[in-house]
Amino acid sequence: MTILVLVFIVSAFGCPHFTLQHGRMQRMAVFQNVTHPSLASNDAPSDLPSAVDDLQRPINETTGSLSDCPEMASNYPEVHKEIVAGKVLDVTGLFALTGEYRAGLAFLAAAVIAVKIINEQHDILPGYTIRINAHDTKCSEPDGLDAFYREVYDPNRTSIMTMGGTCSHVTEATAQVSHLWGIPQISYSALSPYLSIEEKFPTFFRVVSPEQYFTQARIELFKSLGWKKVHTIYQNYFLFSTLDESMQQKMKANGIEVISSGQIFTDDPEPNVQTLLQRDARIILASMYEEKLRKTMCTAYHLSRANKTRSHPWYKRVVWILPSFIDRQWMNRTSGTSNCTSEQILEVAGKYFSIGSTVYSRNHGYRAVGNVDPVQFANQYTGKALFEKAADMIPERFQRLYREALAQSRNESLPSEHRAGEGYDCMWAIALALNNTLTYFLHTGDNRTLEDFRYRDRNFSHILYEAMKKVSFNALSGPFVFNSKGEKSPDIEIRRYNNDDDLQYSWLGQCICKVHDIDNCNCTLDTDKIRWENDFPPVDGVQTVKRVIHVKRSLLYVFLVLASLGILLSAVLLAFNVLRRTHRIIKMSSPRLNNVILVGCALAYCYVLMLEVNVDSSVPMCEIRSFTILLGFSLSFGALFAKTWRVYQIFTAGSALKRLNTKMLRDSSLFLIVSALVIINSLILVTWSVISPQMQTLVQISTTPADLLTDIEFVNLHLRCDSPHKPEFTWAILALQGMVILAGTFLAVQTRKVSCPELNDSKWIGVCIYHVVVLCPLAVVVVMATENSPDTCYALEASITILMTTMTQCLIFFPKIIAYRKYNEAHSSQSNLALHNGSSTFSRHSDTPSTSTRSIMTCEFPSQLAYGHPECVASLKCPNCHCYFNTRTFTDSLRLKWKSANIPARIGSRSSDGKHENTRHSYQIQELGVKSACISSSFCRPQTPGYNRTVSHNQLTAIRSNSDSNLNRYILRRYVSLE
Repeated sequence: MTILVLVFIVSAFGCPHFTLQHGRMQRMAVFQNVTHPSLASNDAPSDLPSAVDDLQRPINETTGSLSDCPEMASNYPEVHKEIVAGKVLDVTGLFALTGEYRAGLAFLAAAVIAVKIINEQHDILPGYTIRINAHDTKCSEPDGLDAFYREVYDPNRTSIMTMGGTCSHVTEATAQVSHLWGIPQISYSALSPYLSIEEKFPTFFRVVSPEQYFTQARIELFKSLGWKKVHTIYQNYFLFSTLDESMQQKMKANGIEVISSGQIFTDDPEPNVQTLLQRDARIILASMYEEKLRKTMCTAYHLSRANKTRSHPWYKRVVWILPSFIDRQWMNRTSGTSNCTSEQILEVAGKYFSIGSTVYSRNHGYRAVGNVDPVQFANQYTGKALFEKAADMIPERFQRLYREALAQSRNESLPSEHRAGEGYDCMWAIALALNNTLTYFLHTGDNRTLEDFRYRDRNFSHILYEAMKKVSFNALSGPFVFNSKGEKSPDIEIRRYNNDDDLQYSWLGQCICKVHDIDNCNCTLDTDKIRWENDFPPVDGVQTVKRVIHVKRSLLYVFLVLASLGILLSAVLLAFNVLRRTHRIIKMSSPRLNNVILVGCALAYCYVLMLEVNVDSSVPMCEIRSFTILLGFSLSFGALFAKTWRVYQIFTAGSALKRLNTKMLRDSSLFLIVSALVIINSLILVTWSVISPQMQTLVQISTTPADLLTDIEFVNLHLRCDSPHKPEFTWAILALQGMVILAGTFLAVQTRKVSCPELNDSKWIGVCIYHVVVLCPLAVVVVMATENSPDTCYALEASITILMTTMTQCLIFFPKIIAYRKYNEAHSSQSNLALHNGSSTFSRHSDTPSTSTRSIMTCEFPSQLAYGHPECVASLKCPNCHCYFNTRTFTDSLRLKWKSANIPARIGSRSSDGKHENTRHSYQIQELGVKSACISSSFCRPQTPGYNRTVSHNQLTAIRSNSDSNLNRYILRRYVSLE
């Protein structure tokens, strides 16, 4: 666009004797061999080569003449005519009085004040007066170049220096041209890093520190507030793009990530702001002029209000770092914000930060050149007072712009008037450089004077350049000296906008850097002066904080107590089982297998104790836990499975009992089943430990969303046993245990109707297996489903383990304890009754025993004759019966042992021929499967009158046939008791 404008102007006004060579990197247009627009000539194209040749002529030759460009006489800016008598030194002044950054209004006024003071000084430039020839560059490159060429082609004057410009991109354009004319240029405002390239701008100076010098101060600010992630958004100017590039490198070296969201290429910043919103940017460094800044803030306001994902608008959580050069009332201007009020823009901007050069020294008693107090100057020359002080030397057509700016301001201030002091310092630097040049001529005996300066006189230009490098004075900002690049050494202030009616900044700190080492800065920052809404600094984004989640102590203590009580219960039951192992009730229930069950239960309780134990990683706690729970299950459930298997073998064999391998029914054989399960599980665990050992690992289990106040997102970690191949081994172990549980379920279902009172085991063993079948899979599912919730997982896993283990112990051993107590109570009552009635209750000569007598008989049969006969005839009940038992119905080898406190050991007597006699005895019969009957080959006569019953041989055979289950009980009891 710039090229088109220049081409249009050239075609309209062409001037033959001027060549512009202006190179811009990347986004700047390249101007070469473009004639000056204000010098018109119809034969301009034919004279372009001569314009190029002019640049090759000797320095002291002058090209062009007034007759070539007659238009110049009427187009140069008006200047004040009342100049102090003496020789006039013209200085070209490039100021942005209109356009997107009108700070030139304040700079021009301050520079005019400096000129007044300088012209009144007798020790500076004696015999000379300085005159500023001000031009409005409109913060536009074409207008800036046009103003420069109008000045250099003005036939009425020769400008010895160029002051300006206000905007960096305009300064870049003019500074590349001014050195071709041999005119040193010094800026009071341009901050572009690009201007620091000496090869491009060999005669350029500035009294401000460039933007890249502020990076160190930004880093100190970010570090002090804990910010490590910064987003940037900038306008499409080389000033801002080069700043972003240089800043990223330094910040990255200091551990700060700079995230660029792109440039604002058009007048609509919405896509870029939308990107910031989507990224949830919190710390934003915006680099742009005021108009674009207002537009950006307005867009942020509307997009945040439209976003309903959060209760608070996005901009409420954003901290802005804005350029130091913007006006303090930038939000009150109207351009670019037709759909936003100043209050809405201020609401978005909040209390933003600003980092820039020190404009007014804060040192007490410090006096600047011209005997000016910097603080007094800042307080006195503001707004209308600043304009009125310089109005008599400001052209009338520019005074109208001042009045308009003051009228638009809420408190009659000028745009960016807080930087006016830099214009004052810049004018003094020019005056001192000229004074140094004049002194050089006097000391060297050079007959030249300052009015002898001519354009393209490289020798004179070099003298001016060296004189400018030696300038040092007390500027309003503090002691001033140029560094090796012709720039002000950084003296940087960190400020924060108060966001109140006074439109003032709070001074937070400063960075003072060495003159020739800008990276070596001493920064002080008083963060205590910063007042935050929530009493702590905002974060640079949703902070991710890792924290280890442990099971609640209260929950942990509850289950530790329960597990300890369970271990105590196992120990008590084990002691009881061992101490009473010879008792008939305990002995008939395989006490050694019961001991194995109790040991397995104790190990299960120990596993609960180790569920949430955090120890040093050198201790293989994970392997210990795995071995504990798996060994406990193998022992307890393996013993239950073995006992159920024995019951199943006996009670489902039927007539095959004659061929049953009784050796496999002994306890010693059942231990092989338990041992096999333990060995298989142990082999799997050992293989697991060798191939993929488990380690205590912090595993991410969940994420706690960011809080609206703190913006901290917690990544919740939990210490868990983990290994690369944990899933494979876990499923292998679960599959094996599942098959064992299914086999146990099958045996429990098959033996569910078995009842063995003396053992008192089979029914409760089945119940134990049922609840293991239900609870074990439930435990696996619960643990897998709740492993990301430590409290829930721990509580459910520990609860199921304790419940399953406790139920197993109680169902197996509490019925035995109850039977044990009843047995002892029954025998105790019999003993007492025997002592009361005497030892001869049953007499050989008595046919009628006492009706209150209760007998228990145990019969022993040879195994080959056992089939068909009950073990204990006394298991049928026939109250008050006189039973006549014909012993000849059994084989002669039958031996009956009566074990009763009041029954003789022998139940009959032999005759003289050695054969058994019919012996009549009275006894009570307990359960044998047939109720209220007596086994006899003759008859059973009750004492009750009128009752007479005879049991035939056929009936006895039927009774025997229906008593197979009782025989099974006998075999089970026999091979258990024989152990």
